Amino acid sequence: MFNLVLLARQAWRVPTEPESLSARILMGIYFPSSGFLEVEVGAAPSRVWRAIMDGKEELEQGII
Repeated sequence: MFNLVLLARQAWRVPTEPESLSARILMGIYFPSSGFLEVEVGAAPSRVWRAIMDGKEELEQGII
């Protein structure tokens, strides 16, 4: 559960702090033309992106 909380925190930081280096890198690679809430995992995601998407799912479901 603690790991999911940390992943959800990272997922929360992408749309709330879009000027951070990590958010800019993720936006450039995984969703250059769409918003964070509309983006899917994709065909060949990195482990980091897959983990952030897990955190995003937890945020969307309101579990955390």
